[in-house]
Amino acid sequence: MYRCAFWAATVAFLVSSVGAAAEPMLRILEPAADSSVAAGKPIPILWDSNYGDDTSYFISCSRDGRSFDIPIASRVHGYECAWTPADPFDVRGWVKVKAYGPDGVLKSECVSEVSLIPPTAIVVSKRDQRVFHFSNGAVKSVFICSTALPKYDLDPGVYRVYSKQPRHWSREYGVWMDHSLFFHEGYALHATTMVRRLGRPASHGCIRLRPRDAAKLYSNVVVGTPVIVLPRSRECSFLIDEAKNASKEPARTVVAVRR
Repeated sequence: MYRCAFWAATVAFLVSSVGAAAEPMLRILEPAADSSVAAGKPIPILWDSNYGDDTSYFISCSRDGRSFDIPIASRVHGYECAWTPADPFDVRGWVKVKAYGPDGVLKSECVSEVSLIPPTAIVVSKRDQRVFHFSNGAVKSVFICSTALPKYDLDPGVYRVYSKQPRHWSREYGVWMDHSLFFHEGYALHATTMVRRLGRPASHGCIRLRPRDAAKLYSNVVVGTPVIVLPRSRECSFLIDEAKNASKEPARTVVAVRR
C-alpha cells in the first residue's frame, strides 16, 4: 500500500512539474530594479520566454504608461534589443514586450517601468507649474511654483545647483530671495512672499516657491543636484498622481538613467 502511495505521489509530482514547465511565460529581465545606465547610450532590453522559436517579439515604449506609440523594435526572433531614448526631457518611460505566434495572434505581453532622470534631481514643470523633488528614483515632494513670465522665460535644459544661499539680496529687483538654490547664471529656486501668484507664470526668470516649501527643498538638496527644466509642452500630471499614491502603495524601485 505504501509503495502504491509512493508511486502515485511521484506521478502526480511529475505531472504537475511538466504542467508548470509548459505554462506560457514572458518576462522582462532588463531594465531591472537597482540597475543603472548612462544617458545617451543604448539601454539593453532583455527578456525571457518559453514560447517556441517561431515567436516574434515587438517592443515599444510609452511616456505615460498608457499609450505605447513609440516603436523600438519589431519582428525580433531573439531575446534582446537596444533602446536609446530620443527625448532628453523624458522623465518616465515604460517598455512593453509583446509575443506573437506565427499566425499573428498575440500570446502575451509584459511591461517594465524606467526612470529616465538621475535618482536625485529637481524637475521643473512649466505646464503644471510644479517642482518635483526626486530622491532614490522616486518623487519625494511636489511643490506648487511660479515659473517665468513669457518674456523672461528660461530655456528648457538640464542644469545643476551651483550655489546655495540661505538669504540672497536681489539688487536688480530689491527683494530678499530666501533659501535660494542657484542653478543657472542668476536663476534660482527660492522663496517668495507673493504666494497668491503661485500656480501660474509670474517671475522674472526664477522659480518661486512658498517659504516653507523653499526651506524644505533647500534642506534636502546639495550643490551639484541636477535641475531639469522641462519644455512648456511636456505634461507631468502623472507625477502628481504618483506622489499622491506613494503613501498608499508599498515602496518600489525603478531603474535610473544617469545624465
